[in-house]
Amino acid sequence: MILHIAIRKLKFYLRFMFTIFLYYFKLTPFQLKKNQSLISVINYHYFLGNDVDPSDPSLEININVLRKQLLILFNTNKFIKNSKELSDFFNKKAIDKKFLITIDDADYNIKKILPLIKELKIPIIIFIPFGFCLDKDNILGLQCRYLHHLYFKLNKDNKKINNKKILLENFNQVMRLDRKSLQNKYLKLIKDSKSFFVKKKFLSIKDLKNISDNNLITLASHSMTHLPLKNLPNKWLKWEITESIKLVKKIKGDYTIFAYPYGHVNSYNSNVKKILFNHNIKFAFSTRSFLLNQNTDHLELGRTYFFNNSNRNYILGTAFGSMQLFDNILKR
Repeated sequence: MILHIAIRKLKFYLRFMFTIFLYYFKLTPFQLKKNQSLISVINYHYFLGNDVDPSDPSLEININVLRKQLLILFNTNKFIKNSKELSDFFNKKAIDKKFLITIDDADYNIKKILPLIKELKIPIIIFIPFGFCLDKDNILGLQCRYLHHLYFKLNKDNKKINNKKILLENFNQVMRLDRKSLQNKYLKLIKDSKSFFVKKKFLSIKDLKNISDNNLITLASHSMTHLPLKNLPNKWLKWEITESIKLVKKIKGDYTIFAYPYGHVNSYNSNVKKILFNHNIKFAFSTRSFLLNQNTDHLELGRTYFFNNSNRNYILGTAFGSMQLFDNILKR
């Protein structure tokens, strides 16, 4: 545990110093390519009160730190609002906006940052893992929660992450379980889990409906179960997409955009992208740290993130694309 914390701190320090260095010497993509149209997408996950220490500073941000980060961005460039403005960018229409803010996982504490969003008039896109926003006694919500944790148990037990036959058999079994049986199995499965998807509270469907009329907020899908879609059998994968689109429409969200759960290079592939395209998804976001240019694959849009830190040079260096270079060096 101590070694894990030390390694995490070392990674942060290396990213931090690399970013500061690039920004200071004007070597970030934004600074080097002033005449090129670029968009930097910054992604967040969970928000904490100002007196709470993050257990993972790459995923959890104190709200006072968030305010400082957004103010730094606000005073530097303008923001993309929604998928229409993103389409305008890719259609090479004149656009001077540089940043897009997204939030994954529909953390309940998003409610606490809404006044800040309103104050600064910064548009955001919230990507929702719908299974965790449905009521816990809702059969679909139970199916999603159980499937999420079952996937990782099967992966650990079988050590065959790509064994889609086993996954499909279990998916079909789960779909046949009644609510009571499913509830019992789920409680047993998560008994000792330390997953954020057990510990965190998420916005409810009612909460999402209440904020959907806010013209600064766009709601969209982050799948049903928040699993690496590349590894799911097609029946399960299509279910993830079709069910989440139904719920996006129900809450008056944008069903043409999507964010891959986890979003790293091993979490999606050409088959996933094809299925998204066939379901009329126009834009899909990864978590790979590259900036958007007007030739970027629409179903593989990059995003970066901030640690729980408000150093101005670090924030601007990261937003200006330092992690694109960092990941290129590491071949990620």
